Amino acid sequence: MLVLGIETSCKKGGVALLRDGELIGEMSMDSGLNHSAGLIVAIGELLAGCCTEREEIGGIGVDIGPGSFTGVRVGTASAVGLARALSASLSGVTSLEALASADTSGHRHLFPLIDAKRGLFYGALFEKQKEGCKPLTEIKLWRPRELPKAVPVGTYFFGPGLLAWRDGISRELGEGALLDSDDRFPSAAEVARVAAKKIAWGRPSAPRPIYLASYQKK
Repeated sequence: MLVLGIETSCKKGGVALLRDGELIGEMSMDSGLNHSAGLIVAIGELLAGCCTEREEIGGIGVDIGPGSFTGVRVGTASAVGLARALSASLSGVTSLEALASADTSGHRHLFPLIDAKRGLFYGALFEKQKEGCKPLTEIKLWRPRELPKAVPVGTYFFGPGLLAWRDGISRELGEGALLDSDDRFPSAAEVARVAAKKIAWGRPSAPRPIYLASYQKK
């Protein structure tokens, strides 16, 4: 099955195509995916570059957040419209789920995080298992002072916005904090991989945007 992945939750977005689990094309963009026209153009260029017709798409995965309000809204709306037009299966994938699933650090406990501004960050604790990443906490807004009672020693922190929170996390967890060296962003390819598994298992997630911050809901 041909699966399209759509990533618009962060400033580095993109689109990707998987055929039977194999990545056949990916287009990354630093900007231009925050409006539907730019996203549709990117999808068209990706399909053309892979010598593939839009009608071949059987599944679509879209990042439902948390992240950029505008990006998540545009991505989910476009994915829903395209899935309806193509009668394709559709699954939402959270940005933190995509980050955790793509991690190759080898650590058991993972804490992907995204800067939410105003002294908060989005995050969740995951456990790496053979069949994938299992969430151990809900996705929510965090402050560094909440971490000592919520995460085990040796938890690995990474994701977009990590650099903004390195000092705060280190102060709270001390040597028990394992921190990535740079910001890392969710990818369209991983969104497609996670969505493909959910669709194959018959357990697609609703493409319902996740807006946790009150100022995002206005």
